[in-house]
Amino acid sequence: MDIRRAKEVYESGGNVTDYLRQARGQSRNDAEIIEIAYDLQAGSYSSAALKNADRLQSYAGQVAAILSPYLRDGDVFLDIGTGECTTLAHLERRLPSSLGRMLACDISWSRLCYGRAFLDHAGCRPVDLFAADLLHLPLQAKSVDIVWSSHALEPNGGNELAAIEEILRVCRSCAVLFEPSYEKNSPDGRARMDRLGYVKDLPGAIAAAGGDLLACIPIREPQNPLNPTHAYVIRPPASDSANTAAWACPVANDRLGEIDGFLYSHESGLAYPVLKGVPILRKSAGVLATVLDANTTIPA
Repeated sequence: MDIRRAKEVYESGGNVTDYLRQARGQSRNDAEIIEIAYDLQAGSYSSAALKNADRLQSYAGQVAAILSPYLRDGDVFLDIGTGECTTLAHLERRLPSSLGRMLACDISWSRLCYGRAFLDHAGCRPVDLFAADLLHLPLQAKSVDIVWSSHALEPNGGNELAAIEEILRVCRSCAVLFEPSYEKNSPDGRARMDRLGYVKDLPGAIAAAGGDLLACIPIREPQNPLNPTHAYVIRPPASDSANTAAWACPVANDRLGEIDGFLYSHESGLAYPVLKGVPILRKSAGVLATVLDANTTIPA
């Protein structure tokens, strides 16, 4: 993958996902394309958020109003595809202080680096950030109470079912996904979503994954009329199981332990790096290191 050429496309105002799909002869975005496109944009969302604080506050207020009925004391709260945490920072102050642990992930480590700074700038409560692919979340089944997103599923056209299945796998109580609706969009908006490889038929994917779509609520005054946001409120399939929200290997799904600054899976033998305090828990980041926890001293 020619990162330098992708950067040139981005800096000249081109669409990086369009370029990368064409360069690879693909009709849909994969994890690598999404990571590169978002990583190249790192910093731009923070700048835009500072310039458009009123609009972001309005959006965060609508998000909080929709989320509030589903929040309970002590809930573990997960933001998938948090980007630079710009929306999360405005949302956090509207969430009850009685919530439990707060988690947020993005496929791009660079965006999370800006996100940490944005959360600190806003004076937010502690949030555990981690880099991950939303199709392979590094958490065990039924370990999070509330999952929410803001246009995180958006570029994953063709992987709607896999994304919803993974979200419902880790979710215990409720998922509220703020994503574009292809079916309720205008003809021009649908053409744009087709061109960019965006998601379609989320209600169908939710039903196929065993979820119960409780509501689909349009958001007022969308930032882009060709990409209107709807809140998909989903109840996951009933389950008696529950796990602690600890880091898990995205390959073997066993709980990760810490060895020499790495997070290590005994099942897969993979070690995952931690960069500036942010674990990188994508499958592609794993380093095969089956003797990391072994005594490799050579006898005298």
